[in-house]
Amino acid sequence: MKIRKLINATIVALFLFVTLFIPLLITNQINVNAEDDNVYRFTEVRNPGFWIWEDPNRPNYYAYDTAMLTGTLQRFHFHKDQYGDEHAFVRIGHAKPTHHPTLGKPINQANLRLVEVRPYGHDAFFPSDVTVDHSDTRVLIKIDGVDFTRTPHVDVYNEHKKGTWDSGTEIYSENHHIPLELVWEYTDEEHKPKTITCPPSGVQTSVTEESGRIYYSCNCDENGCDVCVDIYYETTQMEVIGPTPEKVQAGQGAEFIVKTEYKNDYPYHEGEPYAASEVEITGEISDDYPNTTIQTVAMLPDVDDPAYEWEDNGGLEVEWKLPYAMFDKDGNWTMTDSESEVQNHLAASPYNFGGYQRWYFGFDVPDNEEFEFTFQTNSHGYNNITLCDKRTVTIEGTPYDDFIVRTVDPNNPFPAGVGVNWQGNEHLITDLKDWYNSTQESDVLINSHSIFQTIKNKLKDMFD
Repeated sequence: MKIRKLINATIVALFLFVTLFIPLLITNQINVNAEDDNVYRFTEVRNPGFWIWEDPNRPNYYAYDTAMLTGTLQRFHFHKDQYGDEHAFVRIGHAKPTHHPTLGKPINQANLRLVEVRPYGHDAFFPSDVTVDHSDTRVLIKIDGVDFTRTPHVDVYNEHKKGTWDSGTEIYSENHHIPLELVWEYTDEEHKPKTITCPPSGVQTSVTEESGRIYYSCNCDENGCDVCVDIYYETTQMEVIGPTPEKVQAGQGAEFIVKTEYKNDYPYHEGEPYAASEVEITGEISDDYPNTTIQTVAMLPDVDDPAYEWEDNGGLEVEWKLPYAMFDKDGNWTMTDSESEVQNHLAASPYNFGGYQRWYFGFDVPDNEEFEFTFQTNSHGYNNITLCDKRTVTIEGTPYDDFIVRTVDPNNPFPAGVGVNWQGNEHLITDLKDWYNSTQESDVLINSHSIFQTIKNKLKDMFD
């Protein structure tokens, strides 16, 4: 049974030189599964070097630096009394190989996993003391329980190489080497990002896919360790609210709201622009009905940078709405992303209308005509996922159905003044004075319906 000393968990201070990871030995590849040539393992030995020094800024503490998963250096400290009490730990940042060691061909680093780390030529730690974190291009080897008295080392005293401090006292520095046997597993195709498009049905509102894996040693005993893996997932989803209303009068509009949400629990994807950054709506413009045209419009989010609007546990929704509608006095409909442009449009003329975020329909669209709208996100997430959905709007009625019929005296039709909608068209009522003043009651009874229809037709012509 191997005897080892455990050095406490505050880190045996060391300066990690990543450039000292010098391969000493590379074995031939070993297939994990003889039936699948796309999956294989290869083993290499590397010899990372560490400088441990006393930090005069923290008396009685050793220090070391190591490159983390991002490649940036991070400093760790541990008390000098812990150097020999069997509870030291080491962090080793290391770039993944870019080429197969024996075949020489390039490999996709994202598909390369470090599945086991063993001591090589020494017994400073057990494989069961090792865990490994991965990013797409780097690994961070965590060794808990290192015995530095069992690692190859050279005593060094070189005051100008181990820092910029001048405490007036000697600074002890020790250069350790911890040869490691690294077992890599490579998969040619598995776990690569997918591209998930919308299905032929045009409806796909939620997708969950694998976003990453972390391998580590587990279930260790005197015969060795198993390789365990934690699998992480991403979920992206959308919800279409509306149309509001579902049945719309010809000439009126319907509102749609889309809500998107993204979450990803793979820790090394944090901060990536993986949430949906665009939602589009596609529908028919029916102003010139029965002629229609298809138009695709980018919806407006309620945040400035929606692609970054997500957390690992979800809960952050982005709400999307239609652009702002604008109408001129002739009823021409345009859309704009700018709210200030709408305000300028309304101020330019009392006959201009707009400001609502709705999709409008032509005045001539008949009852029961249906219009289908499709909604689609851009390709987003680690797996390039596209979400989509559909909604239908039915036309029922016209604004003329809302007219209120009341008695108007053509001799004084506008006692409170002429409204904007009647200015320039007052003669449509005042021209009826002779008829209205007629004493023949039968004429009124016979012609009232036809006159109302005549007024309705003239109003339709006026507003069309």
